[in-house]
Amino acid sequence: MGPRVYRRPVQHRSTDIDWAPRADVRENEKEFQLFVELPGLEKKDIELSFKENVLTLKGEKKNAYESNEDNRYINERTFGKFERNFRFSINVDDSAIKASHKNGVLSITVPKVPAAQPAKVEIK
Repeated sequence: MGPRVYRRPVQHRSTDIDWAPRADVRENEKEFQLFVELPGLEKKDIELSFKENVLTLKGEKKNAYESNEDNRYINERTFGKFERNFRFSINVDDSAIKASHKNGVLSITVPKVPAAQPAKVEIK
């Protein structure tokens, strides 16, 4: 069986997306679990939505220390707008998606829709 969550190649809706946060995706019998690294962000800086079996995460990490007066010798941190899309190949229960943000990691739980049980049809 192949993967049930697909990460599309980076396809942004606009050209002002600066970076994409790193993520881990796990699956068990009941749910998908996503863990996204978002260091330096507060939950007010993060937007999470679900539409047509695609979970979209976006936001912006602002540089609070930017100054034109300083000489930069090393600039390794990432700032700017970000977006990630995760497409699910099976139906999930979008009304029960839960997310929490702690210590720079956004944890998202996406429950699967229980498989339909065969119904017994009475023959008359």
